[in-house]
Amino acid sequence: MDTFQSTLKLQNIGFRQTTDLVGHERVVRVAFILLDHFSLTTLSTAMDALATGNLINGDTVYRISTYSLQGGLVDSDVGVPISSQRLAAEGFNQDAVIVVGGQRVRLSSSPMLRRVLKKVACAKGVVAGCWNAAFYLADAGLLEGQEFACHGDSRALIGEYFPKLKACTQDFAFGHRRGTCANACSALDMTLALMQELGSRSDASL
Repeated sequence: MDTFQSTLKLQNIGFRQTTDLVGHERVVRVAFILLDHFSLTTLSTAMDALATGNLINGDTVYRISTYSLQGGLVDSDVGVPISSQRLAAEGFNQDAVIVVGGQRVRLSSSPMLRRVLKKVACAKGVVAGCWNAAFYLADAGLLEGQEFACHGDSRALIGEYFPKLKACTQDFAFGHRRGTCANACSALDMTLALMQELGSRSDASL
């Protein structure tokens, strides 16, 4: 099966607004960690917000990369594979990390993922999870004292593993550099909140 390629990712760069800071833009590194059978719609929604930010905001460049636990091609929920780098804590330097879950993602603790999330959090980066990936933020101890959002189908399971945590009634939650969302639609709101936190304050109005 054909895979998504990155050959077009710089084709629209000429449409970016010009600024006096050309060559001196703030670079924000955003890593997506793809779980097996992740939601492709959720990933594309979040990536689209970042790509749009690159096109219309001359002050911030969002540099996107994709990772997975095994590296290589990762199957999405619709069977379309996405290429990824193998996740490793050593040398992993990102301003934000978004774990992409999905309806078909099987939740289980991962020491490597836990280590990476803690590393980003300790460096004052943003740590976020989509769909049911709040499980992994909770597993890393990063949701204590704040509410989280997740898909309704996973709420009971996350509550069973982490009974002291509280799920919110909204589709997304963002605060203290932690973000969670319940579905592909709310991934847009969560990503805009992330962009406002790390990039330009005007990014939230994209």
